[in-house]
Amino acid sequence: MTTLEAFERRFRLIGIPIVALIMSTVMGGDELRQGGWIAAGTYGKSLLFTFLIWQGNCLIMLALYRRFPDISQTRKRIAIELVCVLFYTLGINFGLGLLVEVLTAEPKVTGGDSVIMHVTTALIPTAIILGIYESMYFFTAWQRHVQKTEALARANVQSQFEALKKQLDPHFLFN
Repeated sequence: MTTLEAFERRFRLIGIPIVALIMSTVMGGDELRQGGWIAAGTYGKSLLFTFLIWQGNCLIMLALYRRFPDISQTRKRIAIELVCVLFYTLGINFGLGLLVEVLTAEPKVTGGDSVIMHVTTALIPTAIILGIYESMYFFTAWQRHVQKTEALARANVQSQFEALKKQLDPHFLFN
């Protein structure tokens, strides 16, 4: 397991519950204040939304990293990533929202302001998390580039040293 994979696992294990807690606080503040099973249900719904959005977006990003690995393809990758993530996040948000409404028989998304709030609260954490993942991707690519450059520099110095040793006449040392 690479360092990036280890970081990513820890980030997911810690990030999903924290983001779910923040989102349930933002979206269901009144329900959380009631406590008990209502608060647990609100947190559970938020945890489900967060998990599915996070996992799906990670799969989208990984597929695009494999498809467009070169640094010169970054703009194209990020543009496609933004479109895919936007549609996926909104689709999951609205799809699960409708499912929750059907199962609980309580309409949650009614007015235009409520829809805008749901979209905003889904996209803001998604954008922050994507920014963190992109930063880690570029940082690891930069690390690999630095390591490769240092290895080439060491090989260059070693080859110059070997060339100088071969040019040195052994008789010169003894005279």
